[in-house]
Amino acid sequence: MNQGPYYNEPGYANQRSPDASKRYNDIIKHETLRCAVCDVLERKYYIPDELYAVSKGAFENYHAYYQSICEANLSLSGQPMSDSHGGRRGAFQYNNILQRLCALKASLGK
Repeated sequence: MNQGPYYNEPGYANQRSPDASKRYNDIIKHETLRCAVCDVLERKYYIPDELYAVSKGAFENYHAYYQSICEANLSLSGQPMSDSHGGRRGAFQYNNILQRLCALKASLGK
C-alpha cells in the first residue's frame, strides 16, 4: 500500500481529485486496521500459523503507529464511510478499533 491508494485503482491513475482521494484513503486506512490487523490477530478467519506469526510480529512493531492512526481519526467515529465510487460501507469505528488494538496488545503481550 502506498500513500495514495485511490490512484492505484484502474482508471483513476490520471485523475486528480484530492477530496475523493482523501475519502477513499480514509476508508482504506480504517478497513486495513479493522480487517487486516484486528480481524487477523483475533483469528476471526482461518489463517495459517506461519502467517499469524508474521502478523503478530508486525503488530508488535507497529502497535504504537496503529494506535496513533486511531487517535488521530477518532472524530470520524460514527460518520458514514462513503467514497466517490458510490459505495457505502457503514460507519467509521475508530473508537472500537482502538479498544480492539488495546485488548490485542494486552493479550499478545503475555
